[in-house]
Amino acid sequence: MRRGKGWATRLAGKNWKISNALAGEWVQVMQLKQRLQVYYCTTLIREIDLGIQRSTMVERWIPS
Repeated sequence: MRRGKGWATRLAGKNWKISNALAGEWVQVMQLKQRLQVYYCTTLIREIDLGIQRSTMVERWIPS
């Protein structure tokens, strides 16, 4: 799916904030039960929980 020019993308009947930086870029959305996972290239950038209507930015963990 291609991101719109604004900050929000319509998924599952609701506008969700994904990322300002990715406006106009292609992202992949995968549904896993009540969750949507949003990927840019191969990087998971956001999870959306449809059950509780909450969106969470995924922080990348890099071992030191």
